[in-house]
Amino acid sequence: MPYILKEERPLKDKIIDELFVQCESKGDINYCITRLVHLWAIEQMKKIKSLTKKYDILNDAYGIMCSAAAEFYAAVVLPYERLKRKQNGPVSQLDATDDGRLKVKWECKKCGRIFTDDEVVEVIGSEISYYQCPKCGADSKDWVQDLQFT
Repeated sequence: MPYILKEERPLKDKIIDELFVQCESKGDINYCITRLVHLWAIEQMKKIKSLTKKYDILNDAYGIMCSAAAEFYAAVVLPYERLKRKQNGPVSQLDATDDGRLKVKWECKKCGRIFTDDEVVEVIGSEISYYQCPKCGADSKDWVQDLQFT
């Protein structure tokens, strides 16, 4: 989490490292994280002189936990997922492209060539642009969309 200044980290890291040595299970780590957030919420209630649960304090406490989880996902899990997708291929068409577009297969009725949008030849005219089959140059009206995605 890069939001904590480097010079403020060593003291916190020392305490966290000492605490971590005491954790023997995932449950221990979960307890420590939860207890920290509970202490923060109780401290916020003391500041406003209320020992009654307040929605905004509870919501902020929940937000702290969600933000920590989201930060871990973005910084650690997501790069790993991208590496594995690159190594092993996508799960399906839904995660095959970074731009969110599905790659559709087309079949040219004239020459029978099957191709994707990436292979289409774009012809830029003076007034309109159109697309051609990469093999025979047939216009897109002569293509049939294959129901299979690449």
